Amino acid sequence: MTEHGMANVIAVVVTYNRKDLLIKCLSALKNQTHKLKKILIIDNASTDGTAELLKNRGIICDDLVDYQRTSINIGGAGGFSVGIKQALNKYQPNWVWLLDDDVEPTHDCLERLLADACRDCIIHPTRVDPDGRRVRWHQHFDPLRYRKVFTNIEFEAVDYLVSTNVACFEGSLISRKVLQDMPFNLEKFFIHEDDTLYGFLASTRFPVLYTSSALVKRLLPAPAIVSDWKVYYLIRNIFWLYKTLRAKKIINGINIFFAAFYASIKAMRILIPIILKFLVFAASKNRLKAAIRGFIDGLFDKPFPI
Repeated sequence: MTEHGMANVIAVVVTYNRKDLLIKCLSALKNQTHKLKKILIIDNASTDGTAELLKNRGIICDDLVDYQRTSINIGGAGGFSVGIKQALNKYQPNWVWLLDDDVEPTHDCLERLLADACRDCIIHPTRVDPDGRRVRWHQHFDPLRYRKVFTNIEFEAVDYLVSTNVACFEGSLISRKVLQDMPFNLEKFFIHEDDTLYGFLASTRFPVLYTSSALVKRLLPAPAIVSDWKVYYLIRNIFWLYKTLRAKKIINGINIFFAAFYASIKAMRILIPIILKFLVFAASKNRLKAAIRGFIDGLFDKPFPI
């Protein structure tokens, strides 16, 4: 038995209008070889009958399940913020396992994550697409140039346990010490870049790891195009991430200007093609509005306090 063999683990699953996928995720969590103390479901005010399905299946009444429904959709960032706080305050876990509703961990995923984890860290499983292909994710974030650099040599290895400096909430296992010392206060991000930012901030004090031994399966293929309403958050949060790193003095001095420049370039690379498609092909007006609003709000609004 490893150091973490008796660890008290709470799973936090954030869901919104994916009731059938949620059932698969919950089934996988219940069948883990390392038994969970509790599965905390944060339902972001789903309108597809999620609550009714969980009630009819007897899941809400299951002693293993703690079902919480928000009054409005507060996004993935808001849902994980609520879930983490409740998990720490109600159950005093050693670890909190963060999962989206569209992933399905293998039966021994948690056991393997704990086996590879160091004392206080964030550790991620390898993710595979619905067709079984590995998701190319292992990367390092460069805050000055606002880019994520892939380390292909490590990723292509058959077996690996490597360090990174970003997180992904499709299976992140986070120790209580990390969550207590680095509180997750990024709910205003709603979606996009909240996990990247949290992982980067945590990596300044704790190991952030990625292992090949534990697997989660994505139940949906990655979308080819970001939906219109998500474009707003995608662009806005580029600037918010930069502003947060500046406020925390992770970037300072002359580097502030370099980081601001590259953040603007990153946002423009998303915005300009949307403008051109609208002008040339009469593409979605809503998409254009969302992109412009995201750019403006990113420049002039702030994600604080954090």
